[in-house]
Amino acid sequence: MHAQMPSNDRISVIDAFRGFALAGIVLTHMVEHYIAAMPPPDLAASFAPGPIDQIVQGLIFILITGKFFALFSFLFGLSFFIQMDRAAKKDFDFRVRFIWRLVILLLIGYLHSLFYRGDILTIYAILGFLLVFFYNVRSSLLLAMDLFNFSLSVVLLCTFVLIFSRPKGGKVLEKLAPYGRMALTNYFMQTIIGTFILYHWGLGLMTKLPNSQTLLIALGIITAQVILSSWWLSRFRYGPLEWLWRSATYLAWQPLRR
Repeated sequence: MHAQMPSNDRISVIDAFRGFALAGIVLTHMVEHYIAAMPPPDLAASFAPGPIDQIVQGLIFILITGKFFALFSFLFGLSFFIQMDRAAKKDFDFRVRFIWRLVILLLIGYLHSLFYRGDILTIYAILGFLLVFFYNVRSSLLLAMDLFNFSLSVVLLCTFVLIFSRPKGGKVLEKLAPYGRMALTNYFMQTIIGTFILYHWGLGLMTKLPNSQTLLIALGIITAQVILSSWWLSRFRYGPLEWLWRSATYLAWQPLRR
């Protein structure tokens, strides 16, 4: 019989999943040059001028685009369940607090959309209101809906578990968990960095960077954020935006320093 995984370890695995999904999202956004739409033919041609760039574009589309967004969405719903379940164990109805939390997320998403029109935070906030009504729906029905909508994401999850459940995968989880714990901050910062590099409000390099180079930039962003997240959370309890979101949720400043 296997020993039950401690609660903190289970949460770390969820954070690692979230970091895994976040890495896929920034890879997709950078290779798409933060356009959030089909680019005009001339512009698309500048993104993939050579065979390597075309291969990068194809692999990102087949393996990552859409799938990691679905995984990120799944984890958003899972976080909702964890919050509701913890509150229920304390005989506290978290639904009103969660709705207020979504309102705050909607405001953060609006600010994010000023930099990038493909913002997903506002979508999560709006659709998140439905979670409150689906909370008491039978698990069997929810499972059927999840399998229908997120079949490819389930495959990714299973692959992720098989890889990182091995002894050498503890180290990787330790790196991804802080990155995932600061998902809101990192997602926002990815957009600022990416649009600054590509858009004309910044360096304006959109037509000068092919897919192979934006892929390398995305990998650099992920690496830097993984390192910074680990450093930050060794000194503080939450990421900057996570701390503001939590403080606004409870209408009181939450402790930040460890």
